[in-house]
Order: sequence, then C-alpha cells, then structure tokens
Amino acid sequence: MDISQKIRLTLQSSLIGNVSKRFRGICCDWSDDHSEFTLRVYTVIESNSKLDDLVEIILQEFCSEFEMQKFVRVSKELVYSLEEFSKLNKLKLVVFWHDEIYS
Repeated sequence: MDISQKIRLTLQSSLIGNVSKRFRGICCDWSDDHSEFTLRVYTVIESNSKLDDLVEIILQEFCSEFEMQKFVRVSKELVYSLEEFSKLNKLKLVVFWHDEIYS
C-alpha cells in the first residue's frame, strides 16, 4: 500500500463520528521526504473554537493511528470558503468532500 492510500484510509477512519455539517471538504498534503504533513478543512462558516477542537480531534486520532514519527511537523488549516470545488486548492489528496452547503 502506498503512502497516499494509507493516509486516506487512516484519515477516513479518524473522521468517523467527527465530521461536522459545517465541513465542506477535507484534504491533506505532505512533503516528499515525509517530514511535513498538513490537514486542510474547508468550512461553510468562519472558524470557531468548536470547529477547531473537532479538527484537532481528527488530527490527533490520525496521528495516533498513523506512524507519525515519519512526520516531523504536523499542521492544520481551517479555511472558510463557498467557492466551487474546481476553484479550490485541494492539496495533494482529497479525503472528504460534499457540495451541499449548510450554514
């Protein structure tokens, strides 16, 4: 299994029970040497502490399941956007996406 498949499966597992209807999409990227990992969550509302906490839980569950010693730096981004899917920078791997917008 290549790293993108392993990341997708591990992240999707981390999403179970942790997806808000305020999330539009979740994508991620990592450096070629696997030292850096970024999780980006597109939201339909401005970031708040509740959404930030939920993304932190997703990232912590991902880190506990995935062999994170491969990644020296792990970061998260919450991005408010109502742009079309095709216009967004979806990073290297899209893990979750839906076009319905709930506010």
